Formats: sequence, structure tokens, C-alpha cells
Amino acid sequence: MSGLTFGRASAFLVIALAACGGGGGSPGPAGFIPRVMQGTAATGAPIVNAAVTVFCGSGEKKTTTTGSDGSYGVDVT
Repeated sequence: MSGLTFGRASAFLVIALAACGGGGGSPGPAGFIPRVMQGTAATGAPIVNAAVTVFCGSGEKKTTTTGSDGSYGVDVT
């Protein structure tokens, strides 16, 4: 791809992506930002149905279970 064509394609992509941002959906409560700790438990292969426990600084703990691909997500809000 020539430099000029690459530049035009890049500019188009930036404009197209800028047009996709924001809008839509309903706003959440003021000041509320959900926080989710996500990861994958694996040792070469996924660790399926494993308990993952997160200990918060406040002493609270939250537990979830890994999925079939070893992935997990814990809401730490």
C-alpha cells in the first residue's frame, strides 16, 4: 500500500472510530463506576470450575468460579 493510500485509510479509520464513540444506553448512577477483576486461571490448559477468591483491603472477600475456558470475573465495586 503506498504511503498516500495508507495515510488516507488511516484518516478514514480514525474518523469512523470517532463516530462510534459514546451515546446510546442509559447512564448509571452518578459517580458509580463498576469495577470487575478479570483473568484466566491456567497452567498450560484452563483450570475449569476452580474457586477464585478476592480479598479486599476492607477485609471483605468475594468468590467466583472459573468457566470452561478458565476465565473468571469478580465484581469488586
